Amino acid sequence: MAQAKPVIERLLPRVEFDEGGCWLWTGAKNNMGYGVIGTGGKYGVGYVHRIVYSHAVERIPAELVIDHICCTPHCVNPDHMELVTQGENIRRGWVRTRRKK
Repeated sequence: MAQAKPVIERLLPRVEFDEGGCWLWTGAKNNMGYGVIGTGGKYGVGYVHRIVYSHAVERIPAELVIDHICCTPHCVNPDHMELVTQGENIRRGWVRTRRKK
């Protein structure tokens, strides 16, 4: 039986590039717009942006989350992500929402 491809290899063909530098996930998304892919692991599904960041940059510490500085949930460009605390991520989201009004 052929062994399944690693998750990182399976997700790359599902990424498109836009003029703004975002790497847009074209596969399945959750109800918040974040890309998801089957991992076969304990939970069965993983967030694509977290998988790409962990693969390309560094392991994500348990106490931190990823902030999409481009404000595009399905962007998987590691240059558009920053590790922050959950509180900081919420604060930034609130600030961004307030600016739009």
